[in-house]
Parts: sequence; structure tokens; C-alpha cells
Amino acid sequence: MTTLGPVHEAASADRRLAALRAITYLINSAGLTDETFPRIAAEMRPLLPFDMAAVALLDHAAGRFDLRHEDNRGALPITEPLTFPRHGSAYGWVVDHRKPLLLPDIREAPEFVEHPTLLALGVRSRVVAPLVAGHEQLGALGFGARQPHAFTAADAEFAAIVADEISIALQNRRLLEQAARLNALEEADRMRSLLLSTVSHELRTPLGLVKGYLAMLLRDWERLGQAEQREFLQVALEEADRLAELVDRLLDMSCLQAGSLRIEPVPLDLGQLVTDTVRRLQPLLGGARVELHLEAGLPPVLADERRIGQVLRNLLENAARYSPPDAPITVAVRATRPVVEVSVTDRGPGIPPEVLARLFTPFYRGEERAARGDSRRGGLGLGLAIARGLVEAHGGRIWAESRVGVGSRFCFALPALGRTSRRKRAGGR
Repeated sequence: MTTLGPVHEAASADRRLAALRAITYLINSAGLTDETFPRIAAEMRPLLPFDMAAVALLDHAAGRFDLRHEDNRGALPITEPLTFPRHGSAYGWVVDHRKPLLLPDIREAPEFVEHPTLLALGVRSRVVAPLVAGHEQLGALGFGARQPHAFTAADAEFAAIVADEISIALQNRRLLEQAARLNALEEADRMRSLLLSTVSHELRTPLGLVKGYLAMLLRDWERLGQAEQREFLQVALEEADRLAELVDRLLDMSCLQAGSLRIEPVPLDLGQLVTDTVRRLQPLLGGARVELHLEAGLPPVLADERRIGQVLRNLLENAARYSPPDAPITVAVRATRPVVEVSVTDRGPGIPPEVLARLFTPFYRGEERAARGDSRRGGLGLGLAIARGLVEAHGGRIWAESRVGVGSRFCFALPALGRTSRRKRAGGR
């Protein structure tokens, strides 16, 4: 066994320096990935006579090294992932001693537990360099060759310098991953706080109305006339329905995020569903006039009728909420291979570009309305997020287009089954 300190070879110094610059540039520009490591190895191959190269990452919890980013083109038959224990391996030795290791013939170093495996693969000589950054032990960089005494002390020094560059890249990647996890946790905390504040606000209003009207009925039942009794009960019933709708939306959003929402798709005439949904919702759209345009010969889609009806209802109610009273809402259904597309167009105030990208984010509209004190229905801001989840669960996509001062167009598309529907539409009866 030979350990090395600084060694300089003037004859190849320029070539090694050029390769190191190329490797440093590659790591800084692309990072260390399954794609970039073979390119790093390619830069080293003219200067280092290896038949196998691998980055062995240290799993501290499991106490082992997992070989990743292998490069053995035209060399050793490594076809399965390799794992070696930390203690008793050459990888563990270089990490613990923080210096490279040159093994001219691994048959002469039986103390390292990975050598029987490497001998079976055809490896006879090795260079192993530690991947350490500060106090953090990250893994090891290993090279193997079929021939004994294939590597020199200068090769081991060069491998150690490259290992230092890879260590920095690994540490940076881990820091970025930690930052991403921290951001995700902070976002989760923000969403949780927003959920609690929004839900408490939105549920308190209808719950307070139900409680207030029922209390007045109990207190003044004898004094109230029959018409007033009926009016109070009607208000309480409507607000109870609103509570049920808010709870249903929360449950749907929870199921979508957990991946547990049940979809029961059947061959469906989307034009018929749109026609039926518009007819059923017309009295609930505040007097808004709906213009319906159905393309002839629409192919069927495979969809859950109730869930897609839920998407349509959301888009129609949203359009009615923001459209001027005298402006029509246009609903169109057309086939654009290989999908059937539904669009709902309003003539409302439009949506600024910076807002458009956030429309389908949970609680976004609830957040916006809370800021301006808007207590209209749908204040949770879950409607469009749920619509996106439902459409995507069907293998489709949903999007919005808008021009400020002109209006907005919400569209979704579902994959077509590729045959003409035989179900009748309202207009063809």
C-alpha cells in the first residue's frame, strides 16, 4: 500500500492543467449528474489509464458507499449497482484519512472488503481519492484498471485534485437540495396558515348566518308571520348548502393532493354534458346569458360525468361572477385531434399576465379576496385548483387566456376516444 503527498510531473503538467480546467468548467456549468460524469471521465481518460471509474457516495445512515455515476465504457462489465460497507473498504479508508490511496495490485491488499468483487470484475490496480468538503465526508472517487501497476503517484495526485472539484459540486448540490427542502417546508407552513385563516373566515360567515336566523326563529317564532318564517328558513338552508359546498371543496382538494380521488370514466358525449350543464345552471348564473356553440360530429371522451360536470360548473360560475350583466358568456365545444376542447369565454375585466400564471394555485383567489374584503361565494380559492386536478386526473389539460379590458377564456381538453358519439344532443332531437 502506498500513500501519496504532492508530486509534480513537468512533462504532463500542461495537459493535466488543461483537463482540470475543462472539468472545472463542466462541473460549474452542468453540475454532477449521470450525464456529466461520463464527460468528466472522458476528459481524464487520455491522462489516466483506467478501465472503470465511479463516484461512490457515502450513505452515513446505512454506513455504506453506493457507487453512482459509473463510467466503464469498453472496459469492465459492471451491470448492477454496487454497494460496499464504509468500514473495511478502501473508500472508507480514504475518507477517514482524507488522502488518496494508490493500490498497484489489489491482490496484495486483501484487507479491503470490496477487492474480491473487483477482482471478479477484472480489476487489478486502483486509485481512490476522497470526496470531502470541510468537515463533511461525501464519498470517494475510484478508478480501476485491468493491468497491475497501471497507475503512478502522479495519477493519484491528479485524481485527488479532480476529487476536490467534484466534492465542491456535491456539497453545492446538497446545499441546494437542503435549501429546496427548507423552501418547501416554509411554503407548506405558509399554505397551512393560509388554509386555517381562509377556512375559518369562509366557514364563519355562513355558519354565523345559519345560527343567527335559527336563533331568531326560536326566539320570535310566535311573533313572525308565515312568510317571514319561510324566508328565515330559506336563508338558513342556502347558507347550510354553502357550508356543504365549502367542505366538499376542501375534501376534493385533500383527495387530489393525496392522489386518492376516485375517477370513474365512461365513454361520454362531452357536447351533451355541456348542454345539460348549461341548462341546469342557467337559473344560478345571475341572469347571465349563455351562448352555446357545439361542433358537429364530436367524438366521445372517456371521462367521469360528475367530475367533468363539476369542472364545467366551476368555469361557468366563475365567468358569470366576473361578466357584466348584459354581456353574454360563450361556451364552445370542438374537436381538435386528438382531443375534445371546451372553452368558456366571458367579457369581464380580464386578468393581468402576472396573475394569470397563479390562477390554478390553491387558495390564490381566497388570498386575493381576503385582501380586499370580498365575501362572495367561492372565497376559498379552490375552484380552479380543483378543476385543474380533475382535468389532469383524466389525462387532459386546462389553461386560461385573457386580455385586460376585453375578457377571459378558460379552456380544458380531454383525450378523444376516436369515434363519433352515437348519443343524441339536445339540438339534434
